[in-house]
Amino acid sequence: MNPVLKPAATVHPLKKLGTYLPFTRNAIQTLLSYRTNVLFFIIGNVVRIFVFFFLWKAVFASSGRTELHGFTFAQMAVYVILTTVVGEISGSVGSDMSDEIRSGQIALSLIKPISFRLRIYFTSLGDTLYCLLMSGVPGMIAAYAITASYGVPGELSVRTLPLFFASLALSVVLRMSYNFIFSLLGFVTTNMWGLWQINKAVAQLCSGALIPLAFFPDRAQTVLSWLPFASWVATPISLFLGKVDGPGALGLFGVQLAWLGVFTVAGNLLWNKVTRRLTVQGG
Repeated sequence: MNPVLKPAATVHPLKKLGTYLPFTRNAIQTLLSYRTNVLFFIIGNVVRIFVFFFLWKAVFASSGRTELHGFTFAQMAVYVILTTVVGEISGSVGSDMSDEIRSGQIALSLIKPISFRLRIYFTSLGDTLYCLLMSGVPGMIAAYAITASYGVPGELSVRTLPLFFASLALSVVLRMSYNFIFSLLGFVTTNMWGLWQINKAVAQLCSGALIPLAFFPDRAQTVLSWLPFASWVATPISLFLGKVDGPGALGLFGVQLAWLGVFTVAGNLLWNKVTRRLTVQGG
């Protein structure tokens, strides 16, 4: 008599979530435990906001115009604040993976009964939430201080906030997925530091973190708008400032979702190839 085969037990999504949320909590607690780092992180972001604020103030004053490439000075002030907040939420996927690959710790991580990728992502989520808290709160305080001192009208809009946060959430996942793929280069090079510095410089320029994409030539704007970097910073901020709405907003979300699909498929293929190689070589 053939034994009755019972279907494999499925793990409830909430239970699976409970397995990885401690990594998020631990990441936040670890970052908060270094109080000096927290202090300098906050100071650095506030200083950056003030420096860019006065830089753009000088640019507008010297131009003698009230609007540059579709930005009023008030909008540019808000843009500077948001780039500081959004630009900091790159997560820790890159640094965590690079460290584990370089040290060989990844070989031990792969034999643990949990998903390495999810563990890295949830740890990075803790870093992201920490950055949002530490840069977002003081950033808004600095924003109100600036607007109160210089009479810059607020640009916050209840209508655009849902679009902003939805796009920001996609931006976070996109950066995690991209950094995961980029970190796999650690298997073919002994030191990722130089590559990460190049990657950071390119991403800041092409994402609009340093200067709005509207200031680039038309052809460059077209190319940059289709690259994944624009989806990290320029897209959420454009939605927040109401630069695009309706079909334009749907188009921006479509680009974000398309790149998320590309990174998900590419990440799975490359990760499976790398892990098979480690298994074959006994790593």
